[in-house]
Amino acid sequence: MEQRVEKILHPLGFEAGSDYCLRYTLGLARKHQAKLVLLHIINRSRPSVNLLFNLTLSAEEKEKFRNSQRDYAARRIRFDVDRLCLHDFGLDAKIDEILEAIIIEEGWPGDVIVAKAREYGCDAICIGTPDRCRGRRSALRKTVTHVLRHVDMPVFVIPSPRQT
Repeated sequence: MEQRVEKILHPLGFEAGSDYCLRYTLGLARKHQAKLVLLHIINRSRPSVNLLFNLTLSAEEKEKFRNSQRDYAARRIRFDVDRLCLHDFGLDAKIDEILEAIIIEEGWPGDVIVAKAREYGCDAICIGTPDRCRGRRSALRKTVTHVLRHVDMPVFVIPSPRQT
């Protein structure tokens, strides 16, 4: 029995290698004629960041900062998607036919990925690995392990390209 992939969730950041993973996910979505849900997670789970954030900013400043982060992330994601589609698929690429949503959320990545995959009815998840930084690999391992344990759909883990 062949499983049909109709909607793919792709959590993404702006670190090195994210273009490579997004390119892979766009190709997969195009190949399966699937919709794409792009998710950017603003991780506020680190205690030191929360403490600094809460101690130094007023409620109004925090809200203004959060809104500016969300606006920037949404613009950057749309720019990256349009650029990659034009470069990889040519002018005939109809990204609006592929792209269902761009979501910007705050929280712990593992929980947010699982919740949004369910909320949007996704059939698959594509997660890219960050560059070769040890701390980032550890956090990714925890996130991927959490996602694998809590979803019943294929999860593609796409390694960033090797640096030469």
